[in-house]
Amino acid sequence: MSHRRPRRHRQHQRRHAVADALVVSAMVLLVTFAFLNSHASHGTYTGHRIPAPDSVRSLQELAGPPGPVERMRAFHAAWVAIGDAQLAAHEAVPEVPWGEHGLADVQILWSMIRWDASRSRYVADLANGNLAILTLDPPMQQRMERVMRNHTEAGEAAVAIDPQTGRVLALLDDRSSDLVPGGLARRNYAWAASTYKVITGAALLEAGVITPQTQTCIHGGGDGFDETLLEDNATLDTLCISFTRAMALSANVVFGRHADRHLTRDQLLGISNRFGFNTRIPFEMLVEPSIAELPRERLAFAQAAAGFRHVTMSPLHGALIQAAIANDGLMMVPTIVESIQDRRGQTIYEHRPAEWRQVIEPAIASQLLETQSTTCTNGTARAQFAQRPGWPAAITVYGKTGTLANRLLDGTLPPDVFTYSWFTGVGERDGRRLAVSALAVQNPSWQIKGAYLASELVLAGLPANR
Repeated sequence: MSHRRPRRHRQHQRRHAVADALVVSAMVLLVTFAFLNSHASHGTYTGHRIPAPDSVRSLQELAGPPGPVERMRAFHAAWVAIGDAQLAAHEAVPEVPWGEHGLADVQILWSMIRWDASRSRYVADLANGNLAILTLDPPMQQRMERVMRNHTEAGEAAVAIDPQTGRVLALLDDRSSDLVPGGLARRNYAWAASTYKVITGAALLEAGVITPQTQTCIHGGGDGFDETLLEDNATLDTLCISFTRAMALSANVVFGRHADRHLTRDQLLGISNRFGFNTRIPFEMLVEPSIAELPRERLAFAQAAAGFRHVTMSPLHGALIQAAIANDGLMMVPTIVESIQDRRGQTIYEHRPAEWRQVIEPAIASQLLETQSTTCTNGTARAQFAQRPGWPAAITVYGKTGTLANRLLDGTLPPDVFTYSWFTGVGERDGRRLAVSALAVQNPSWQIKGAYLASELVLAGLPANR
């Protein structure tokens, strides 16, 4: 049975929804500009005070105009508000008939989702009175809800996907700061950081210029690198490591040098697009496209290949990338709808796994997984996985961390500094695989990393008794 409305009606609704969002966006910008300009017109505030006139009713009326930090913070808050308004507009009416991808052509909003105690399942009440039974795994979803309640980072997001079916088993996010957008798990808010090294690794493996065992000798580059580090230095290049070890340590110079010498911008952009960047991901909930805008300048390109800005990604997309790697390079269409029942309780739709695209060949996927094999044993995520007290020996985790401040594209820091802490990877137990992605938008006094959220996903999704 079709769940689609007539195309003309859907387009009419969509135009109205997007128009409403644009009106809201324009109002937010106008208010922000008016506020700032009204103060800026008084000139630079010197900090001098004059005696308060009798008409002054509060100390706030004596305060000077906002400085550069306050102005930037206001603009930041305005853009977040605009993004939230646009997300609401796009969610109002499905833009793409997802039935073309083998999905139910319905649009699931977060506000529709509820716990159905009689079924012990998460469900969504559809606008036409039908009921969608969701793929969310109750133990995983509920465990992650508890984890997020116990921590107060500026933002948190966690996603888990079955690599073979595309079923989304966990999807949730939380925020304690209004500067972090809502729906973080489906937003391209954060720089992908060093998780993008996985894409660079795929391009290098596919080009045949490296293997997981390829040795590279380097020095420096822990927090970044300049053009001098792209060149060999027989005197200083004393750290010689395999490509797998470079992935585990997130060795920036290794990725920068190999990208500089062996990849073109078009090559890296092409494989990025195959992995789902710069396109809409078919899914019954809105997912902002992850964006890879790779620069042409030599140093900037090498830095981007190593994960320094230029690429944003949603946590859901991060899980989908790792799911494809775990599934012999085959990316499945993700879904959150397992089945749909009509008002009489009759099942009118059941999900069947559908292939989206073959992003890399199986042999390359196997090698790419191998390059991520030691990140969680003696690499950057060892404390959250293999060295975590009580970690099950039966669970193997492949993955990649990413850590980057919320600097602007030009490298400058905004007034409110956050750190993006990522983990994307694959957990495996007794032949079962689970793709996970987690993001913690950390406050300066942070509590947890993205890798910790991911470890909780793996433990909940790969228990011994399943």
